[in-house]
Amino acid sequence: MDDGEFLRTFPELQKIKDEELRNKVIAVWQDATQGNIEKLKKITIPNAVRKITLIDHTRRITQMAMAIAIVRRNVNMDWLIAGAILHDVGMVMEQDSAGGDALRVNLLAHPVSSVLLCAKHGLPHEVMHIVSMHEEETGHMLEESIILRHCVDIENEIAMLEKRENK
Repeated sequence: MDDGEFLRTFPELQKIKDEELRNKVIAVWQDATQGNIEKLKKITIPNAVRKITLIDHTRRITQMAMAIAIVRRNVNMDWLIAGAILHDVGMVMEQDSAGGDALRVNLLAHPVSSVLLCAKHGLPHEVMHIVSMHEEETGHMLEESIILRHCVDIENEIAMLEKRENK
């Protein structure tokens, strides 16, 4: 997957002003997907009531986080967008158990594998913090982490509501 194809897949990435950071985010996704955009398009979110792709979920969370950040004003938008776009990148490995990496898939939750990929590509600690904290609070949190975590919670609670309504 070339950079242009990735930017078309996640157009919110173009809102990151820091070009080096933007390129690192792209590198993480290229590494996780082994450059295969078709593989990325097929990945769906587990436990979702309706079929939602990882791409759609990631874009929705990123857009919600950006909207909140605009109101909050005191947020590092580059870190928040990068963290939102990368928060579930580790799911690519969770759903790739047929590729011979079942041990890693079974032992590492996607926030951990997401952070490991971020570290491999030299993302700032603040972005790795945002990615790592999107599911559970484990100590001090940046404002950007809190925004992303609650966007994920909103998305999950709506999915659960839809599941109850569809029974």
